[in-house]
Amino acid sequence: MDALVAGFSLDHIGRSPARYDVVQRDHWQKEAVAHLPMSEFIPWANLNTQALSSTEQNQWAELLQTNVLLPADVAEWQACLGVAAPDYSEEAVFVLRAGVAVIDVLADALQSGLTGAACLDAIKQRSGLKGKALFMPLRRLLTGREDGPELLKLLACLSTEALQNRITVAKQRIQ
Repeated sequence: MDALVAGFSLDHIGRSPARYDVVQRDHWQKEAVAHLPMSEFIPWANLNTQALSSTEQNQWAELLQTNVLLPADVAEWQACLGVAAPDYSEEAVFVLRAGVAVIDVLADALQSGLTGAACLDAIKQRSGLKGKALFMPLRRLLTGREDGPELLKLLACLSTEALQNRITVAKQRIQ
């Protein structure tokens, strides 16, 4: 410690003002949140999970953890991913129209009782789409947004009722 004190000099400190970089701040905030243990993330995020089992609570926490910077983001995502369909913007409706096959195939997969990975595989196979042509309409259908959690985890967290509501509202909006 004495060596550090002896090596310190105000002559080595720059005189220019500190630079505040929002992008860098957001990057490190996202990293900090992503690396929180679940036992710390859940209280930090103030997840509204009263009606969920501990397994479902952990699923939601894992889903959201890599997609939020601040607790307010968690509340926004929880509102977006509730049972009610998101409010689809005009841009989202445009993407949904381009991917109407995805909506129909998801509806068929749900009626067949498929969930999770099996549901996602069925959508891929039955629609014949891949890449952005598949995933952008599916993401817009599920979240109303172009960004968000991993689709497989998202499908696992959303109830069948929530998925059906999204399909119904999306079909009404694209007509």
